[in-house]
Amino acid sequence: MSRIDLLKSRLAGCCVAAAAALPLLVSAEAAHAFTCPEFPAPTVSLEFGSRYKDDSKTRSEKDVRSDAEVTAALKPSDDFVRQLTEVSNMALEDPELTEAATHCVVEGVRAWAEADAFSDMRTITAKISYPARVGGIAVAYRQVRPFADAMADDRQLIESWLRVRADEIVEFWDTDAPTKAKQANLRAWAALAITQIGLILDEPAYLDWGLLSQRIILDTEDPDGSLPLEMRRGKWGLHYQLHAMAPMSVTTALLCQAGYRNSPYYETLLEKAVRFSLKGIEDPGIVEAINGKKQTVEPGLDNQKTFVLAWLEAYLNFNYDPGLDERLATFRPLNNSKLGGNLTLLFRDNLDRPLGCRERDNS
Repeated sequence: MSRIDLLKSRLAGCCVAAAAALPLLVSAEAAHAFTCPEFPAPTVSLEFGSRYKDDSKTRSEKDVRSDAEVTAALKPSDDFVRQLTEVSNMALEDPELTEAATHCVVEGVRAWAEADAFSDMRTITAKISYPARVGGIAVAYRQVRPFADAMADDRQLIESWLRVRADEIVEFWDTDAPTKAKQANLRAWAALAITQIGLILDEPAYLDWGLLSQRIILDTEDPDGSLPLEMRRGKWGLHYQLHAMAPMSVTTALLCQAGYRNSPYYETLLEKAVRFSLKGIEDPGIVEAINGKKQTVEPGLDNQKTFVLAWLEAYLNFNYDPGLDERLATFRPLNNSKLGGNLTLLFRDNLDRPLGCRERDNS
């Protein structure tokens, strides 16, 4: 039984007919327990420069003032994604809240779609930064979409808006994006957004673009599994290697479960990059040996914040490793809002996404 079927069954009790006709009535107690948050006003325009000093050719020395300005400009959309994923996870975790949580998410995203959010990106740095936020919105919406059958008009508006944003993102990264950025971590976040939208719209061209983006990034990989465009970021090298692994691992797992696979060559490159990343967490000195800078990442898995490790749930869903799975047990549940919130729920404990997609599909 799939997760959605299980939820419908639990929602409907013994009444099969009711299970087929979402949304369903929720109990007064459950409705009282849930309050839809007040979402931020839609972000329509973004105009900011780099977080880094003008003379930092490797984009490794942050300008304190510019960094604060960028963070402030992105805060409303980051807060929106965080709130959406919290509510969308509720829809999956608690059948009594599924209907209320679904309405909350759909109505929240509709407001941003009606405002044509992210339609006025005025700088290159804004254009390379916002796709991760679009992806976060898309994944939250995708989680509740199966329960929103009665909200057809809302879905049409939202999905039309997502298609427009997706086409703009693809065009930018294929044409106007900076050369190095096209092969680095922000391309991976854009690919995740396009993959999420492709799964929502059942659009093979978007899924193909997600695979192509993986290849473009992995083609830069050094023999040890490090990504040179991330290693050049000085003390931030390991940080940005991990920042690339997160969307790449989620994209790979999602595409594998949907029947899309890269070649064994590229899957092996991804595995090497993941292994290098895990070794780097245990001993950041291996990155310092590459670029000569002490890393910002503290050594040891136990010293990492859980959102930094959340992507490993998706990687294990794709390429299961019992030892790593056991090692992560004390950290669960692992959450990262831009990746979908509770990744333990979405990838490890998800009946619709059995563990070990890579091995299963190769058997």
